[in-house]
Amino acid sequence: MEKAFELFMADEGENHTEAYAKLLLPASPCELKDALEKAEITPDRPVYLEIQKYALEMECLKPYIGVERELPSLYAFNALAEKLITLDGAQRLGLAEQLKNAAGHDGGPVPLPRVYDLAAGDGAFARLNLLPPEPDYTVLLKIRQNENKTVRLKLPMPPEELDGMADAPCQCVDCRVPILINAITMAGTVSQANEAALTLNAIPEGKRLTRYKALLEAKGFASLREVLELYDTLDEYSLEADIRCPEDAGRKEVRLIISSEEVEKVIPHVNLLTYGQQSMAEYNMVLTGYGGFCRIDGKPFRNQS
Repeated sequence: MEKAFELFMADEGENHTEAYAKLLLPASPCELKDALEKAEITPDRPVYLEIQKYALEMECLKPYIGVERELPSLYAFNALAEKLITLDGAQRLGLAEQLKNAAGHDGGPVPLPRVYDLAAGDGAFARLNLLPPEPDYTVLLKIRQNENKTVRLKLPMPPEELDGMADAPCQCVDCRVPILINAITMAGTVSQANEAALTLNAIPEGKRLTRYKALLEAKGFASLREVLELYDTLDEYSLEADIRCPEDAGRKEVRLIISSEEVEKVIPHVNLLTYGQQSMAEYNMVLTGYGGFCRIDGKPFRNQS
């Protein structure tokens, strides 16, 4: 799918962590959910949302779209991106001119509801559903039946119900584990996609699923078959969700070796960056979008080229 821009998101409340996510928009429902998990954003916390990169053909809109700090704006940004990729060059330039007029003499950002109304028609923003989407599938496929018709298939399904579709070529549109979208497409057939969906569907929501996503990001994989085999090794690994940068690792290590009464006095005098880097190297830990990740036994785990 064509993308309009890249959005940066992070928690902006008190006691926020270094967690963040970057997301290409428009994004699928599972991609949106995954980005919120990476950034540790919940509905009751202030957020920071900023478009940091624009597709070349969208650059003309850059001066008029500002920072947002409410979670529903994430879904509004996504809806805006979906609309923008349907516009041709002349329409985008026309929208930029309208936004310039709406910005007035200051030339500052235009409120997001007005941006969307100018792109999609007056009153369009009020009709948007700004609630988080809840996918009713583990894997969503697009299958071409003929030159003029495509259908979407929600997986998993009992293998015996795939009928004549088992060997049909397909494209993965969305997945509970978004990093696997391309791998499922490359696997090539509905039956292979369904096998992946059955495995992913059996993973309970929560820490175990998050650890599996971190494993796939940290270790990498060459095929969908390897992805499924990696799940069997999940208990060999540890995810430290509170480690989002070397300084977090250094701070955590200091707290392990110094009494709680003294630790806050000591931490300001420690070079947390270098100490954290050293600590991560000792545990062979790498940073993923979900936190620090390592083998429980501390051995290296990356595939060696």
